[in-house]
Amino acid sequence: MSLPLGEMIAGRYRLREVLGRGGVGVVYQAQDVTAGHEVAIKVIGSEAGAGARERLWRGARLFEHQEHSGIVRVHDSGSDGGVHFVVTEYCPGGDLQQLILSGGWSVRDVLDVVLGAGDVLAAVHAEGIVHGNVKPSNILIDGEGEAKLTDFELVGSPRGTSSAAPFALTFDAPESREPVLGAPIRPAADVFSLAMCVVVAITGSRGLETLDCPPRLERALQRALAGDPAQRCSVTDFCTAVREVLDEEEDWGRSVAGRAGAAPTHVVGRARDVSSPAVPTLDERLEQLVDAVWQHGPVTVHELQALLPWSRPTLRRVLREAERVGCLVSERLEGPELSSPTSVWRLA
Repeated sequence: MSLPLGEMIAGRYRLREVLGRGGVGVVYQAQDVTAGHEVAIKVIGSEAGAGARERLWRGARLFEHQEHSGIVRVHDSGSDGGVHFVVTEYCPGGDLQQLILSGGWSVRDVLDVVLGAGDVLAAVHAEGIVHGNVKPSNILIDGEGEAKLTDFELVGSPRGTSSAAPFALTFDAPESREPVLGAPIRPAADVFSLAMCVVVAITGSRGLETLDCPPRLERALQRALAGDPAQRCSVTDFCTAVREVLDEEEDWGRSVAGRAGAAPTHVVGRARDVSSPAVPTLDERLEQLVDAVWQHGPVTVHELQALLPWSRPTLRRVLREAERVGCLVSERLEGPELSSPTSVWRLA
């Protein structure tokens, strides 16, 4: 269903902009006029049917009181006339699909977002929960550049029944395309889908035919994409393998200077020849970061983005390294006046 912008839902949420459309619902950016901050609200109409409403409520109930920072927080849910809705935190960074289509981020930075989603999946798998619908449009990016998973509506759905929503087959595991009646979703299906997100981040397409990556990464992908779910690795092992490749192949995924005469910089979906300065090392970025925090005092990630000409994933990667080596410490701020948690960074 589609509602006019400016309409109020439940006397509290004013619709401001369409963020996305699904098979039966629409997601809007809205203003919570009571709390005074931006939210996202997914709405479906009564015409969507009882099955769609049950999926909407199930995902909301499951994570209404969760505290994992990598799962989109649920603020509210309910019905207003013939409109059924779930209100969640608003992630201003958009989603991974938009990030890939923009073509302006390096493969390395986009993979950092995918791996962040992988860490969240590992945490929910440890609690016996399987997402079941991992794809780029369900991996959101918050104001600090961190990945957040959304759309848990398929959790607990039996496979192969009329209550299961249509899948994006490109990212769906083989066993999900030909399900056994009543069979539960297994973690291996999420591993397959996450690996397909990595393939898309590298190729900018939805296939393996243009994959060009280090052999070790190709082997990790082959294992994660195995047709037999029993042969797939865990999501933790897969993310570890990808991170090791990124650590060892420092030039891959951002430039291939030294491998060819020109210096093609790999960006999502294509390669373009550029004459650019050498990519700063991690130590050089670490020094720039510490200097920025020293000069400007305790700062948020949003403020650091204005001070340093880096992408959000690069900034987050350097911040994690600064915290690991003890240069900086962070304090997480939360409260009803904040639409999402915010970290403040200072010198250790």
